[in-house]
Order: sequence, then structure tokens, then C-alpha cells
Amino acid sequence: MQEEILRNIHAGEFSYERAARALSEFGRGSSRMALWRVAIGEDAPVTARIQALSSLSKMQGDIRFASEVDALRQEMMSYLPQIFNEPAPATVQIAAIDAIIAVSLKELGTYLVDLIFEDQWHLRHAARRACDQLDFKLTPRQQRTFLSACREQLEKIEEQLYQETLVSQITKFNQERQDILGWLTTPDDLPLLLKRRFGYSIHEYVGKHVDQVIYKYGMPPAEAQLFWIILAEQPKDLASTIDYWLQLLRDSDDLTAIAAAHRLMGVGKDLPGEKLRLFLDPALPPDRLSAIAQLIATCQDKSLAEPLSNFVRSLVETVTTPADMEAFTNLTDTLFLLDEHLGRCMSVVAHMMFFAYRRDTANPGCFPWRIFCMRDFLNDDVIRDLLLAGGDDARAVLFELATHSVGYVGDAVGNLTFIKLDSVNKQQLLHEAISEQSPYWQHKYALVSVITKREDLLPWLMHLDSTATMASDGDELYASQYGLRWERYLTMILRAIGYLARFLLDEKREVEAQPAVTFLHDRYMALQQDEDRDIVIGLTTGLGLLGNWKPILTHLGPGEPWMHEAALNVFRNSLIANDKNAWFPLWKRWGSHNGSQPLPLSPQPGR
Repeated sequence: MQEEILRNIHAGEFSYERAARALSEFGRGSSRMALWRVAIGEDAPVTARIQALSSLSKMQGDIRFASEVDALRQEMMSYLPQIFNEPAPATVQIAAIDAIIAVSLKELGTYLVDLIFEDQWHLRHAARRACDQLDFKLTPRQQRTFLSACREQLEKIEEQLYQETLVSQITKFNQERQDILGWLTTPDDLPLLLKRRFGYSIHEYVGKHVDQVIYKYGMPPAEAQLFWIILAEQPKDLASTIDYWLQLLRDSDDLTAIAAAHRLMGVGKDLPGEKLRLFLDPALPPDRLSAIAQLIATCQDKSLAEPLSNFVRSLVETVTTPADMEAFTNLTDTLFLLDEHLGRCMSVVAHMMFFAYRRDTANPGCFPWRIFCMRDFLNDDVIRDLLLAGGDDARAVLFELATHSVGYVGDAVGNLTFIKLDSVNKQQLLHEAISEQSPYWQHKYALVSVITKREDLLPWLMHLDSTATMASDGDELYASQYGLRWERYLTMILRAIGYLARFLLDEKREVEAQPAVTFLHDRYMALQQDEDRDIVIGLTTGLGLLGNWKPILTHLGPGEPWMHEAALNVFRNSLIANDKNAWFPLWKRWGSHNGSQPLPLSPQPGR
């Protein structure tokens, strides 16, 4: 039965995972053979083959008897080569490589070496990592060939990294980049390492490998460039040498300047912070500003926090290239270290300005700002100070609260983590919302109303439905699992109305909730056959939050994983899935169009 599921091309990843796990938990020979038949079966679905190999590789730790462990190892020796000889799709071969690592099959090292010379980089990368973990050495000739491929691949991976928006892919590309830089520790590759010495999130790693090259190869040859001499020299007078290195950092060529910055990093807290203040200069190129960020972090001179904050703020409008953004992110990260409150405030303001005003020019949705801004910047002090500052600072609070809310509201998450505001901040937000005229910021207030439980904004939100621009204009949304998508403002407003009405119902405030419940119901009944898809999504999700799950299930469509996630959450939190009448008591709680029947399931407008 489980093997049949694994061979069914329509079963899907979840079913494959469950079937493979069920076979692996039994663990005996017949169950393992079923997994092996799928793993080596050229006609089996690729995802099922990967799940089978994953289960087999984990099985060794679960088997109690030595004889069974030996049998599994022999099976690995026999069957894994068939996958490489096939050759199976790259993802299946990578799963087989993971199995080799899991059971330390050095005997299959020759297959790993062969894969290092495949055309597909992902196979090469996985095979080389396996060789490293199993301590399988390459010959000098093999090593030269592989390093040549690494140099060729590095720029391609970095190009993908700096354009990526999905966190999972960013993590993958960054790890590949780091692995390549770790392998490129030769004198010939020293310039390549120096160019990336102060890259966001890899500066310490690359710094260690720069030191490794210098330590391993000693003094530079006679014809060596100045940067190598700087890296290898032993200073006699530290104070004068620091001044010399600082001069090189400002005035010399790029590689020499970064080499000088690398040496200054070794000075640590003895580095004079006051001299670094002079380097908070927008005329400096981005790579040197990234170096300055790490030098300030190293010397830990907290007197630099305020001038650094002012400097970072002045750069927000100048960020245009990936190098600019990397320098800006490094500087903001350092500000966090020197003064957490200033760092939080600056991060909130910069995040809003990038996404609200400069999204197309600054490209903040990609690495590295995408990773940096995943932190939780807000706290009571930050909210208070930015609201008091007014202007863009106050709007930055709104933007950050909306960003915090969008994932919950879009996916109809049942158990929200609310943000509590004091009475003054609550009143300020209410005033700002009602007086706001921009559709963009009005829809942000709709999101904030959910995460702060502002049921008193329900009348205002329902009024926004009559605003034409709400249904025509929209904004990009980002979720780490889905990436970027565009959605109309009204879609999120309709979801927000459903959430706030549900909060009132949960608190037994049915009379206050009834206008919103009736509004969503009437709006749904009035949908046209050609209704915009975004409006259908917003309405059916809002109704689902109130317990009426049939509309969202009826209107599920392909290519919309976020709506499927919302439907699943609605179903989880509202009803018993196996009881077709389970909706009725909840439906009766808030009423229907004639008091006794559910909303019609057909026709299906907006499809």
C-alpha cells in the first residue's frame, strides 16, 4: 500500500513523506526493499525517490541490531551506484549523496569525485561538500579543475543572491557562496577574497580565510602587490602603523584599502574611534563604507552611535545598487550594536522609506536588506519616540506594524500575537487613520487595526469599500514562503473587517459585530461573475474568519498557495471537517441572508 502511494504520480509530497516514513518506521528487510525499489525506480516520481532516500539515510540511527545496520550498509553499497549510473535527476543524486554522508560510505568516494566534474553546479557543489565531510582528498589536478569551476560559478551565484527575494533561496545561495570562498584559499584567489572581505553576514568567515592564506604561504614574493605586503607585514610601532593603515583605507586602490582595513580589524578596541568618525563620508565607495562599519563595531566606541545614526539616515536616499545596500545594511547593523534603541529606530524608518518611497530604485526586497529586516524592530520606546517625532518617523511605525500583520492577516491565522499599545499611542493611531487620505496608507491602517485589535475602526474600514481607488490600486506583498505578489488594497481591508468582527463575536459583543457581519454577507451576495479575483479572495477569507468556510473552499483556485493556506487555517480554527452540518451552529450564531440557509455555493463569481 505504501509503495503504491510512493509510485502514484498524483499523490503529492506530503503523501510521499508519510508513506516513506511509515515504511522506515517498520525498518525490516521487506519495508526497506520497498523503499529501495522506489529510490532506484526510474519510473517513480522524483519527489517520492527523494523521500525514499531520505528515509533510508535516517534509518541507521533507528535500527537496534548490528546485523540490520550491516545489511542496510550493504544495500547502500549496492543500490546507490545505480542511481549515479542511471543517471538519475540531479535532485535524486543529491539525495543519494546525502545518504552517503549519513552512513559515512567512503567506499563510494570515487562516485563523489566523478560528480565533481559534472556540468550541473548543484551536483558539483553537493559532491564536494560530501568529500570534505568524509575527508576524501582530491588530487592536485582534480583540485585545480574544481577551483577553476568555483571561480566561474561565484559571480553567477552572487548575481542570483542579490536578486533573490525568497529567504530559503537566499540562505541557499549564501551558503554556496560561502562554501566557494572557503575553497578558494590560494594566493591567486587573495584578491577575490579581499573584494568580499566585508560582505554582509560573511565578513568574519572571509576574514579567517584571508588570514589562512597569509599564514599558509608566509611572506609575499618579491613582485607581490602592495595589498599582500600590507597583509603580511609586522608593525613595529602600532600607533603610527594604525595611522598609516587608515591613510591607505582612504586614499589607496581598492584592494590595498581593504587589506589595510583587514589589518585594522585585528587592532580591536585599541582602534581610536574618534579617527573613524572622519570616515563617515558619503563620498567613500560602498566597499569602504562596509569596512568602516565593521571597524566601528570592532572598536566599540559608543560615542560614535549618534553621528553614525545621522550618517545612516543621510544615506537612505542614495541607495541604488546592491553594493550601496550592502554598505547601508552593514552600517545599520553596527548602529544596532552601539546603541540598540537608535538602531531599532533607524531600521524602522529606513525600512519604511525603502519600501514605501524607493522600492524600485533601492530594491530592498532582496539580499541583504531582506535578511536584516526580518528582525523585530519595534518595542514601546521605539513606537513612542517615532510617533512623537511625527512625519515619516510616525508613518514608519505604522508601516512596521502593518508589515508585522500582513502575514497573519493574509493567511487567516487563528491565534494572533497582538501588539499592545498604551492609551496615548492608541488614540494617536485612531486619529491618524481617520484623517488619512492616501489609499496606500489607509490600507496599512487596516492591517494595523487587526494586530492592535482596534474594533473601533470597523465603521471606517467599511466606508473604505466605497472608495474606487481601493478596488483599483494595490501593493506588493512579500511572504518568505511565497515571495512577492501584487494585491489590491481592498482585499486586505475585507480580511481586516472579518478579523475585527470575529474579535467582537469572541468577546460576546454580537450587536457591535452585526453591521460588519451583514456588510461582508451582503457584499458576497452582490458579487458578479466577472468580479476581480482579489476581491473574491478578500471576501471569502473575511467570511471564513467568521466561521462560514464554504465560500473560501468553493472559490479555491490554482496557483494561489496563500489562499489555500488561508482556507486550511479557516477550516482548522472554525469547524469539524468531517461533519457536513458542522457549519450550521456557527452560521446561526451570526445570521444568514434568510436566517436558516448557508450562502449559495453556485454560481461562483470571480472564477
